[in-house]
Amino acid sequence: DEEQVEEYEQAEAEEEDAEEQVEEEAQAEEDEEQVEEEAQAEDEEAEQMEEEQVEEEAQAEEDEEQVEEAQEQEQDEQVQEEDEGGARKLKQQFDCGKCDELLCFLKDADDDSVASLAASRDEIDTYVAAWIEEVANCKQTGYYINGQPVYIGPICSDYAD
Repeated sequence: DEEQVEEYEQAEAEEEDAEEQVEEEAQAEEDEEQVEEEAQAEDEEAEQMEEEQVEEEAQAEEDEEQVEEAQEQEQDEQVQEEDEGGARKLKQQFDCGKCDELLCFLKDADDDSVASLAASRDEIDTYVAAWIEEVANCKQTGYYINGQPVYIGPICSDYAD
C-alpha cells in the first residue's frame, strides 16, 4: 500500500510538474507574443515618426523657399525703388501685345482715316488728337462692370478711379 501511495503521490507530483510546465510554456508563448506585439507597435511608431519627420522637413523646405522668394522680391523692390528714386512704383507692367490680343482698337480700325494705308500723316495726327480728347473727357467704352459703365480717362468717377 505504501508503494502505491508513493507511486500515486509521485504520479500526482509528475502531473503537477507537467501542468506547471504546460502553464510555463503557455506563459512563455504569451510573453513572446506580447514582445512581438510591442516590437511591432514600436516599429509602426518609428515609421510614423519617420513619416512625420519627412513631412516636417518637406514643410520646412517649402517654408524656407517661400521666405527666400519673399526676400528676393523685397530686394528686387528695394533695387527698383533705389533706381527710380522717389518715383511711384509700378506693381505690374503693361504687356505691349495685350491690346492686340484683346483687339482693343478693332472697332477703331474700321475708321477709314486710320485703316487706310494711304492715310496721310495729318489725318492720323487729327484722329489721335481727337481720340486723346475723348479719353481726357472720359470716353465711354460701351462695357459694364457690376452694372456700372466703364470709362477710360484720367479721373472718370467721383471716387477718382
